[in-house]
Amino acid sequence: GNFLGVTSRLLTAVPEDVVEATSIDTYFPRGDYKRCRGRGYTFVLPREWVADTFVELAKAQQRTQPLDYSMKRGSGGGGGG
Repeated sequence: GNFLGVTSRLLTAVPEDVVEATSIDTYFPRGDYKRCRGRGYTFVLPREWVADTFVELAKAQQRTQPLDYSMKRGSGGGGGG
């Protein structure tokens, strides 16, 4: 983890392009900032800010397919009655 911010401080010693390429700064802040990635975009937020869970939930719901609750009758027995 990031016990007492040690990982964040160590990441400031690594060149930013290396940290960005490995995406480790999406898990641990690099200095005072944390990187957020989306589809086709990247932005940096202050480490004190929290991600908007509603936005992430909405994106996840867009990626899911609706469920088909209709029951299709197959041929053959197996039922009651």
